[in-house]
Amino acid sequence: RVSERTFGCSSSPPMRPTFHAPRRSILLTLSGVLSLAASVAVAQDPGAGGAEATTDETERVQIGAVYEQPIYLDMIQPPAAAIERYGSSKSEAELEQWLLTQRTRILSGYLIDRLSNAYKRENGIAVSEQEINDFIKREKRAYVETILGIQAEIEQLRAQAEQITARGGVVTDDHMREIILREKKIENMERKNVDNLVISERQRQLYDDMQRRRVAKALGAWKFNRMLHEQFGGRVVVQDLSYHPFEAYADWLEIEEQLGRFEITDETLRDAFWNQVRATPAGPMEPFDGMWDQLRWYGSGMP
Repeated sequence: RVSERTFGCSSSPPMRPTFHAPRRSILLTLSGVLSLAASVAVAQDPGAGGAEATTDETERVQIGAVYEQPIYLDMIQPPAAAIERYGSSKSEAELEQWLLTQRTRILSGYLIDRLSNAYKRENGIAVSEQEINDFIKREKRAYVETILGIQAEIEQLRAQAEQITARGGVVTDDHMREIILREKKIENMERKNVDNLVISERQRQLYDDMQRRRVAKALGAWKFNRMLHEQFGGRVVVQDLSYHPFEAYADWLEIEEQLGRFEITDETLRDAFWNQVRATPAGPMEPFDGMWDQLRWYGSGMP
């Protein structure tokens, strides 16, 4: 089922396609991958929040490579403060297991980031400025609709309270609590809405840039997931942002390894990586018609 358009060319030459493909596997859900953004940033810049990188490469321990670029152990090390904090109350064995788990998570994010970016380039997956603009407009419209919906619920609860009082009844504390909770929800939403804040033009520009990057990343991931599922098929799991084709991810990763685009030479980390890949995510479901017509973010429909 390998698409010739996908694997017929590579942005980088393969390394050594001498690896044994693991059996059909299941990858971390997209939400897990997206939650690795900070870890990936550490992997890209070993000095940014993680363990200090060794400057002398002769002393660095290489644990793998992606597109022939070496991956060193210090690049997937969790922050030193986190290691110290966790290790202060755990046994040596528990600390080692925790370190393996954290390193595997960071390594997964590091590999997927680079491999998926190459896949997007090879297959022409891109997000246009117009798509970003349209999506931000839909977000704002969804925000207003959410506020109006909560306000309608509040009015309904108040009307019910008035009817109860008119009949000589007593409005329960639970009923009033439901009104207060909804009022608080609106208050929190409005407080977090940057459009309601008094900030400088520079701060607003920084926020707008950050928002556009966030939307571009979400739309790019949605397009990537859709293309993988069209190519490989398989089961899908529901996510907050999208539908994640975890079996398609597994097939794709297996082929990427066979083609020599990445390798994990440390056997312990490699076993941990593929065990993580094969871990069944919660709530798998079968694909359905039209599932890729929308991004599950505020229910925004996509063209």
